Amino acid sequence: MTVGEKLKKARKEQGLTQAALSQGIVTRNMLSEIENGVAAPSIATIKALAARLELPIEYFFSEEDDLFFFQKKNLLPHLKQAMARGNYRECIRLFKQSDLSTDDELAYMLAECHYKEAEKALHNGSLRSAAAHLSLLKEYTEQTIYSTAHFSAGATVLSAIVTNVQSPRYEFDQKEYVKHTKTAILSELCAYLLEDVGYPYTSVQYAKHLEARKLMKENRYAAALSLLTELEAQKSTYVVSAFFLFRLYADLESTYRELGDYENAYKYSSKRLAQLAAFRT
Repeated sequence: MTVGEKLKKARKEQGLTQAALSQGIVTRNMLSEIENGVAAPSIATIKALAARLELPIEYFFSEEDDLFFFQKKNLLPHLKQAMARGNYRECIRLFKQSDLSTDDELAYMLAECHYKEAEKALHNGSLRSAAAHLSLLKEYTEQTIYSTAHFSAGATVLSAIVTNVQSPRYEFDQKEYVKHTKTAILSELCAYLLEDVGYPYTSVQYAKHLEARKLMKENRYAAALSLLTELEAQKSTYVVSAFFLFRLYADLESTYRELGDYENAYKYSSKRLAQLAAFRT
């Protein structure tokens, strides 16, 4: 966008006529020529027009066509510096001062800032302040596509305390907390790695594989093989990770070997090694 195009866009967005914007600065005809690229304005003229539009003069000479992205580009470094220092209140203040609307990135940053401030307010004994920050946390969480699960779980705990400081356990939504922690810290994958057979898996594949591994430890290889081959046969019907397949191939190799079927043991050894090689590429 040229300087003139930016002036025209900003003027129309603010509902101003050419006469209203140009009054006392340039003639209406001159403004029309500037907007249409026929005339080049002086720095003094741009400065005066920008002031009337209440816009920074730098915007008109920047490479950014969109005012929002120009303002965001200038604001972001300050927000990031404040967050890096742990000064979340300053981050919130800077955003309010900018008078910007939010996008996914800004909403995510503000959600985290309000979570941190809610936590601090509760620590300092201010339930009202904590409640206000939790309300804004919810508002900004709904404005971003980015996952906020890693602090939404904590917000569930804070909300219970703020709602009923004397008996927070009665306000605590355990299902909501578990839902967020599963998303935030891969608790299901962790339970699978630790072979926690009692974990309430949403992944049938994890649960069935651990059942097979339990049978292997009991030397019940034929029963284990039945489960393992079923998992491999169905791998195209569900979303399966390369890591899961690697472990599955390793167990199929071991089980076939224990049952004396060396041909199939070799087959799955080759698959396991191929998967291992793929990991290293």
